[in-house]
Amino acid sequence: MNNTVRRTTSRFISSTGSLNHRKPGFPKPNYRLGMKTKVLSQHLFGSLCDSIIDREERMENAIRSAIIKFEQEFLGRGPDEVRALVARDLVVVRLKGVLTPAERQLAKTTEGVEMVKQLRQNLIAQGRDKLCEQVSEITGAKVLGLFTDIDVQLGERVFVFTMDRELQNGAR
Repeated sequence: MNNTVRRTTSRFISSTGSLNHRKPGFPKPNYRLGMKTKVLSQHLFGSLCDSIIDREERMENAIRSAIIKFEQEFLGRGPDEVRALVARDLVVVRLKGVLTPAERQLAKTTEGVEMVKQLRQNLIAQGRDKLCEQVSEITGAKVLGLFTDIDVQLGERVFVFTMDRELQNGAR
């Protein structure tokens, strides 16, 4: 092998690591297609990511709407603000401004705080099946558990739904 070929080969090897090295599971690069392959894969991957994010946002918005409707119809008053988040096999919902004026008055005493918490827990227990059914319909997954708590001083409530499978990454 002459010196010109040896220098060119050594430059190529040093820039790529080796002639035949590639990570397991990665296809062999197609040097003939070059940038067109790279641009096409970025376009397809970007569209797929956008589609997954859109689907998760739609799911989170539908869950928010269902929770607001449930609170209005079943508990008599809707929250001021609702946030929903899908995280793997969990759906977490945070509600702000959930207390009625009467509940806020009760919350000024220790006994009143306990009364409000107990009342809200009893109401959720009665509507639990309906709420879980709505979340299940929206997500396409079975609700395994529903956990909730309310902070009467802040006027916030949190719902955590555990699902039978992951909801992210386009799984539905």
